[in-house]
Amino acid sequence: MQHKNFMNWLLAFFLAKHIECFTQYGSCPDKYNIVLQELYGYPLYFKLPRNEYNAKFSIFPDVAQVNLYRRLPSTIIANIQLRKAIGIVKSNVVDEQGVVLGIADNRSNLPVLEGEFNLAALQILTEISNLTSQSVQGNLQDQTLTVRLGNAVSVLIDLQKTRTAWYSPLQAILNRSKIDGKIPQKIDLRFTSPVVTY
Repeated sequence: MQHKNFMNWLLAFFLAKHIECFTQYGSCPDKYNIVLQELYGYPLYFKLPRNEYNAKFSIFPDVAQVNLYRRLPSTIIANIQLRKAIGIVKSNVVDEQGVVLGIADNRSNLPVLEGEFNLAALQILTEISNLTSQSVQGNLQDQTLTVRLGNAVSVLIDLQKTRTAWYSPLQAILNRSKIDGKIPQKIDLRFTSPVVTY
């Protein structure tokens, strides 16, 4: 009888009394913590319900994956990986895998792809937005992506060319224009050598 009481006490000792939740950006928002409340009292000597909680979190489009860990004697840690928004297509915020995360608001400074969705074009716009503080908008016609930087510069890129064929030349041209104070009107990167029009 004493052994049985000790075992019951020991099992009760390893129940989840604390839930800690983190994303790659810091602590979880309340909406995630509410879903995790059901884990209170969960026996930590059982297998953690990772698949079940990945299914529960599928209601949040910004969640890519949920991982659960034990910290004995009484804590479950939820590590939630969030999707990263890279651009806007047809008013929808889209991540690097093409998953729609929601409707864009007017405050968003993400690059915008007009017309039909094309993940390669959107990834190029994202890379270009890292080179400039100006707004970035793109329009895809056949295999040519026309990128508008703010209200001043048009950049033409062949979607079939590799990143190295356009990224370094564009970076050099934009850096030189800052130094010289000469803003190009058009940068055509579809050819072996860039064609710059002032």
